[in-house]
Amino acid sequence: MSRTPVTTSRAGSRRPATAGPARRRLRWPAAIPTVIVLATLAGLAVRLYQLSRPGYLLGVTEYDDGTDFGSAIRLIHGALPYRDFIMVQPPGITLLMAPVAAATSSFGTVTAMAAARIFTALASAAAIPLGGLLTRHRGVLAVLVTCGTLAVYPDGLLAARTVLLEPWLVLFCLLGALAVFDGDQQATGRRLIWGGAAFGFAGAVKVWAILPVLVILVLTARRPRQAGRFAAGVVAGFCLPVLPFALLAPVTFYRGVVVAQLVRSDVQRIPLASRLQDMLGLTHLPAGSTAPLVVTGVAVIVVVAALMAAGSWLSHRRPPPLDWFAAVTCLLVVAAFLWPADFYEHYAAFLAPFLALSLALPIARIVAALPRQGKRARLSPWPRWPCCRAPRRATWHPRSRPASSARPRTPSRPAPACSPTRCRTPSPSTGSSPPTPAAH
Repeated sequence: MSRTPVTTSRAGSRRPATAGPARRRLRWPAAIPTVIVLATLAGLAVRLYQLSRPGYLLGVTEYDDGTDFGSAIRLIHGALPYRDFIMVQPPGITLLMAPVAAATSSFGTVTAMAAARIFTALASAAAIPLGGLLTRHRGVLAVLVTCGTLAVYPDGLLAARTVLLEPWLVLFCLLGALAVFDGDQQATGRRLIWGGAAFGFAGAVKVWAILPVLVILVLTARRPRQAGRFAAGVVAGFCLPVLPFALLAPVTFYRGVVVAQLVRSDVQRIPLASRLQDMLGLTHLPAGSTAPLVVTGVAVIVVVAALMAAGSWLSHRRPPPLDWFAAVTCLLVVAAFLWPADFYEHYAAFLAPFLALSLALPIARIVAALPRQGKRARLSPWPRWPCCRAPRRATWHPRSRPASSARPRTPSRPAPACSPTRCRTPSPSTGSSPPTPAAH
């Protein structure tokens, strides 16, 4: 006799417990790591392909990469930032590039620079699985949108082709967000400290990390103890790599890192159309006029707001903290890019993760809420009033009483009479239009 477990439906038929749809549901979560791996490999392949083009690995492609990597070379030869030479950025990139810069003594500066560019490309590609892990609780669609955007965002690819700050800034911000948020909600305990430390070191790479830090502090304002832990982690992550250099030359550090960034100006202000084209990911298209780009940018903001509102309406819940973190940080970054006079195309790489999260999270929330709405509509196509409910019939089990007193229970009390003006129960035969109520 077969020992395969069976389940009996209401109609009395039997079927094996391990049916086809059940097996598909068990295999479906495997799609999430598959999407993460494929998107990471695709993003890494594109970044390495950029470096394989003539002049990109060993040639001169930027100005900032020379100062960033050069500071690490000077550090390993005994010169200290802010005391022996001027820097306008925190020393995070100097510390990150120091192990690679140590190879200059054996292999030369050109080879070490090529290794530093490959190292930066790997850091840029490492942000892709972090974005997928941050949104994996929302399903495959959220992971696909987030990882896909991080993999092919044009300015993200541009910043990954040489030693720039933005790939490292994005990497540590996503590490911090992954520690701070446990699914949709904020984590507690040591995770907040480690997440704050990651955001703090991101600020040691570039001070733009203060924007997501401020958003998280606002989100944790109602829990002072949790906010204090996160703030302590931020202070530790920023001060440990920065203070040893800042204390040796505090005036130069203040003028170079704080004052120079606040009063920074350019020969002329970068046009608004160029900024919007970079932030919208339209870098490879011909330069367009300002008006269409402004309309497109406003439309993106309206779409994100509409998606968040639709997700709240369908799920009957407010947006969770992760959604607020992504949307508010995205708006702050856009405002920070529109305010100063200067703007460079690789700046928009910092916008990529927050823009991807702002789109992926509400879209996945809407898709998850739609089946529940459809199920409710199928179960109750017409309003069901209490007076129209059928009376429950008592079930009688012979074993529940002795054989001498085994008899059916008295049926429950019948429902109250229907009102002709309120009865809207669909016809049991057709299920379409409500029947005409009987005279009472």
